[in-house]
Amino acid sequence: MGFLDKLIKNTVKQVTNEAERDARNAANQAVGNAVNDAINGLFGTNRSAGTANTAPTGSGQSFSAPSAAPAYAEETVDPMYFDDGRPVAAKLREVLASDFAAFTVRENVSPTEIGGTGKFLNYTYGVYSGGTPRLFIVVGGKSEFGRRTYRWSKQQAAAAGVPLINFWVAEPNSVPYITQRLHKYLG
Repeated sequence: MGFLDKLIKNTVKQVTNEAERDARNAANQAVGNAVNDAINGLFGTNRSAGTANTAPTGSGQSFSAPSAAPAYAEETVDPMYFDDGRPVAAKLREVLASDFAAFTVRENVSPTEIGGTGKFLNYTYGVYSGGTPRLFIVVGGKSEFGRRTYRWSKQQAAAAGVPLINFWVAEPNSVPYITQRLHKYLG
């Protein structure tokens, strides 16, 4: 193989490696944006895909995240299943504060507080009456509910005699639905 053959081969190899690297970087960025959008959607922050997750700048400006518009007309859907676009965690906090003010609500409660030992998925909310847990709530999706740590947390709640309920983030979870479910367990 001559000098020019080696030069051409190395140049083609270098161009191919750069193209592969650029494609890999573009794919990583697309996946990263999708994950960020999904996580931000969980916590009620919405932004266009591919935009930087930065706060607006300037003096005297205030910023509020736009709420997601429901995908259907409100009058055609049973109010029990109507999605107002807010995250389920926000609706849960609202219902717990308004309808269950007599209870103490704690966030991110570890099952070790009720006697568990080992690795667990923390309960999103713990509802207490007089310092005694009355209900545990986990807000999540398939990635949380499919874990072993979730199953162990569920077993620990059952062993302690405390009901555990779930709210899937992918479901509408309307305020009337949340209220009805909480009344079933808290009276």
